[in-house]
Amino acid sequence: FGLLDESRRMFAQLTGADRRRVAFVPNASYGLNAILWGLNLKKGSRVLVPENEFPAVVYAVRALVEQIGAKLVPICCPAGSLDLDRLRVLLRKGADVLAMSWVQYFNGFRNDLSAIGRLCHDQGCFFLVDVTQGAGAIPLNMRRDGVDAIACGTQKWLLGQTGGGFFSISANAIRQVNPPYGGWLGYDWA
Repeated sequence: FGLLDESRRMFAQLTGADRRRVAFVPNASYGLNAILWGLNLKKGSRVLVPENEFPAVVYAVRALVEQIGAKLVPICCPAGSLDLDRLRVLLRKGADVLAMSWVQYFNGFRNDLSAIGRLCHDQGCFFLVDVTQGAGAIPLNMRRDGVDAIACGTQKWLLGQTGGGFFSISANAIRQVNPPYGGWLGYDWA
């Protein structure tokens, strides 16, 4: 348990998360799915995803929308990066979740999480970010940047092995997420 606590503390320090809200998962996809399914979205819910998104995000969202009848709304990215004006328009039309990567896998573009977080929160949209491509290489602070939840695989800049990862949900957003399953290490025994 000491090693788990120390790892949780280090992941929290690395990402600006609350260490009490860091959970270990086998990969980013698992964390993305746990968060998406825990949001209890309904038929007709709108989930925004940039059109150039990494498959881990796309397939997690697609599985959810296909099973519950939610709507996947692609965000057009003609310049190869997320356009904040396009995002603002889509958010004003209504969106329940924006799911995306922090750093684009194919061109290295780093999204401005603070600006995107402000736009999402102004419109009541949950902001979920896969941070795998940047965590460990670039400073990250999910609290400062207004990110509701992150998922991360450790196989990139964290120099971990495939099959390791974590996710975290902010203190404000945790009230919106009901885990779809539970386990004995997922609860405060007090």
